[in-house]
Amino acid sequence: MKKIIIVLAMVLAGVAMYAQEPQVLVLKDGTVIKGEVEKLPDGGARVTNEYGDIFEYTAEEVSYAGEELSEKQMKKQRKAAASTRDYAAPMKGYKLFLDTGLAAGVISYYHRSNYVSEFAPLVMLNVINGYSFSQYLYVGGGVGINLVYIPVYAHVRSSFLKKRVSPFVSASAGVSIGIIESAYTGLYLDGGFGICVKKKRKGEVWISLNGEINANWTGAALKVGYSF
Repeated sequence: MKKIIIVLAMVLAGVAMYAQEPQVLVLKDGTVIKGEVEKLPDGGARVTNEYGDIFEYTAEEVSYAGEELSEKQMKKQRKAAASTRDYAAPMKGYKLFLDTGLAAGVISYYHRSNYVSEFAPLVMLNVINGYSFSQYLYVGGGVGINLVYIPVYAHVRSSFLKKRVSPFVSASAGVSIGIIESAYTGLYLDGGFGICVKKKRKGEVWISLNGEINANWTGAALKVGYSF
């Protein structure tokens, strides 16, 4: 009789497991884990996969925990998870910026006692090293070259949103060293605004419109950069 009871208990347990609705856990980084899901009081979740491995995640990591979703629902859930990711964290720490740009402006100088103003396009390349204290404050120093000047400057920038795409502003100030006869050495100023496209793990793409002064050159630039 005892053996019969044990066998029945095992059969009932198997039936209960089979009858249980399939469950799934979706993380904000897009990871999907199928198994037995248990929601935790703090908003996190614990999941036991098909091999018996147990994983536990915090509320900040979990996007969805519950019954298995259809393919259409899963795509929608992944999209929702991507929109809720915190893209501020990768912005912290040392950061190297590389950017290039095209600029159009006017250079003014004295030539044979005459004051001359000429249209002068520039092709820019800049390297900036610095530290990102948060997404709201990056401070660094940079050097550039545009075949007419070599600017050396201090640089700050700030992005506004903890989203994959965020607006940002930047500003630079320093000295611009002229390297051709008509280019003087003097004040360097640059200010811009644009959008930053952030990656989850590391790296950001920056696109901006800038107003710039290189000593005796004044103009506007379109810049595209990458930071890591």
